[in-house]
Parts: sequence; C-alpha cells; structure tokens
Amino acid sequence: MLSLEFLQFADKLRRNPCDNPRRIGYAALRQIQENRILSEDCGCPNMAQTMTHIGGIKAEWLTPPGAPKEKAVIYVHGGGWSLGGIRQTRLFLAPMVQQFQIATLHFDYRLMPENPFPAGLDDCFSLYQGLLKEGWQAENLVLAGESAGANLALALLLRLKEAQLSLPAAVTLMSPITFMDTMEGSHRELADLDLILAEDSFILCDVARLYAPGWDKRHPWLSPLYGDLEGLPPMQLFAGTDELLFDDTIRFYHKSRLAGNQVELIIGDHMLHSWPIFMRDFPEAESAVRTMAAFIRSHLLHDGQDQESRYEDRLVKAALEEIEQNYAQANLSKLAAIYNQTLYGYSKLIKKQTGYNFKELLKNKRLSIVERQLITTEKSIKNIALEAGYENMTHFYELFSEKYGKTPQKYRADFRVKQNFAKSDNKTSK
Repeated sequence: MLSLEFLQFADKLRRNPCDNPRRIGYAALRQIQENRILSEDCGCPNMAQTMTHIGGIKAEWLTPPGAPKEKAVIYVHGGGWSLGGIRQTRLFLAPMVQQFQIATLHFDYRLMPENPFPAGLDDCFSLYQGLLKEGWQAENLVLAGESAGANLALALLLRLKEAQLSLPAAVTLMSPITFMDTMEGSHRELADLDLILAEDSFILCDVARLYAPGWDKRHPWLSPLYGDLEGLPPMQLFAGTDELLFDDTIRFYHKSRLAGNQVELIIGDHMLHSWPIFMRDFPEAESAVRTMAAFIRSHLLHDGQDQESRYEDRLVKAALEEIEQNYAQANLSKLAAIYNQTLYGYSKLIKKQTGYNFKELLKNKRLSIVERQLITTEKSIKNIALEAGYENMTHFYELFSEKYGKTPQKYRADFRVKQNFAKSDNKTSK
C-alpha cells in the first residue's frame, strides 16, 4: 500500500512536471536549480561540511558526528550529465548521510554540453586516484550515485578495472543508466508512467548524442551493460517499476549476476526514478535509504561476521521492517523475489535468524498490536480484534491465550490493577 505522502508527492509532480532542458535550454534550467537552492538550502545541522580539492576536483565532505575514521562513501550526482553539483546535491544527500553515519564525499564534475564525454568521467577518475594518493584504501570506500551519476560510477569501475587500480569495497546505485544504444522496452513502454523522466523531456538517445558526440554508444564507458562485468565488487541496485530506465537496472542486474558478482536488487513497486533521494518527502524513500545505509555499513564496518552472514542479516531485517511497517501487506513470495531468493531458502533463513517462520512473525505482530490496544485504549475487545484482521473470535481468543497465558479480558483487567496499584504507591511515597 502506497503512503499518502507518496501519493501527494506524485500528484504534485503530475501537476508540475519537470522542466524540459530541450525546451528552455540548460542555462535556464540551471538557474531554476540555483533559485531552488536559495529557497531550500537550510545547511546541514549536526554535520560537518568541509570544502576541499582532491585530484584537482572541487569536492565537499559531509561528516556526521561519530563517523568512523578512514571509512567513506563517494557519491556521484545525477542530472543527465548536464545538471547538478555540490550545492544541489547537498539538499538531498545530507539527510541520507545522517542515515549512513559514514563520512561522504561528493563533488563537481564537468557537465555537458559545454564539456562532452569523457570530461565528467575523467573528473571522477581523477578524484578516485586522488583519494588513493592521499592514502585512502579502496577497501574502505563505497561508491554510490543516482541516474547519470550511477552511470558514471559504473563507467568508473570499468575504467579502474582496465587501469588495474583497486576497486571500492562495494557499490550502491539508484536507477543507473546502463545502455544508450536503443529506446526499446521500458524506455518507451513506461515513459507515460515516469514522473521524472517523461518521454517529452528526456529522450535518452538525444541526450546521448549531446553527451558523447561521435562515440559508439555501446562503448562500455557509456553503456556499462556491454562491458566486462566479471570481478566487480558487491553491488546494490534500486529500480522503480514506474520509471523508463527500469530495464537498465534489470538487464544490468542479470548480466552482473551471470558474471559471478554479488548483486542485491531492490524493486520499488510504483516508485519513480531514483526515489530514495526523496527521503524527506515520503516514507518509502526513507525506508530505501535505511536499506542502503545497512548495505554500506555492512561492507565498511567489519563486525566479525563474514560477508555472507551480514548479507543474510540484511535480508531478514528487510522482512522484519516490512512486517513492522505494514504487516497486512507483508508477502513472503514478493520479498523473496525482490532479494533474488528461493521461497524455500528465504523461509529457512527467516526461521534460522528469528526462530519463527514468516506466518508466525505476522501472527506475533498482529497479536502485539492487539496487546498494545488493550492496555492503551478503551475500545471493545471485539473491535480491537476486528481492526487487527481477526474475523473468527474463537480463533482469536485461542491465539491470544496461547501467547499471553490469559484471555484478553483477563490481560486487560490485570494490567489495570497493576496500573492502579502503581498510582496509589506513588501517592503514598509522596
């Protein structure tokens, strides 16, 4: 079930569609972004901001309190290779970094059409090389990005691999552009659903011609899908079902898995392009960022578990969060498919980690809701049970008595006796 906040956000986008750079020009669109910064930038409270230059590239560190030393996220911003920069990215990146609790470096790179490919990629490469020269260890870095920035991140991986430089510990990407040679599949079929990259404002092949004039659009640094993907670091990919770049993520995911890589795929039902960056706007995005933060921290903060165990922990945590947020919609088959697990294997994993099977987890969640309502409200027991989804009252009484050792009436009565005793005891002590 979609949140009210998301529905309102989507409706706002429908009524006020994204500006078209081909209609008003890149300079005008950049000015609109600049005006937005002036109206929305509230700084980064409770976080250190440090401007710097690394490898000759202007960058900024966002460092939350208590962030571990010598661990970092490198974030590559999106914007169709033509928009964005440090000030724009900070607006959405700062709250994400609060979730990561890891120092994060983001930076300016040269933009097209003034600076066509490979200028932006050269800047990404220079920054990464600069970090290594400063003494940073690749195993202490995670690479992240969205959209065109995710495309640059993948191109950077392939270029680092070709240069035989150390690759980062892991990569987490939102809605990456992975091929530029065709406009088939979701590029056309989902264009009408895409609230960010509407077909009339973002024709990928048109942008690709401006971005890389004269280049073969199947070159791996432009279309990472066609590169040699063997030996890439563990990866996390986010894709929304209602974005025209959906196939970019799915095709890359499958090819990377076939190359033997560990890849985690998170599909957001009805979600839009790069939806986690909107964590201030709706809870689905905030939940996705929490998942991203868990992935980043599991690869940077070694807690004695092996990588497979940490990966399993994240899968079970996702199931528990799904139950916590909306137990009525929690679906084991759907979760297993999203995390590329067999239904049997995912069920066994949950049982191993929690001691319960999935149905038991749902049952306990429902009963805990009932228990909370019994002691905090004056609602009738029947209404509480019906609101929690119990239609068979006899079955409900049996389940409740089995879990709590007494009937709902007895449980409520005993709690009130204890509560009254505690109140009278407090009065006596005063």
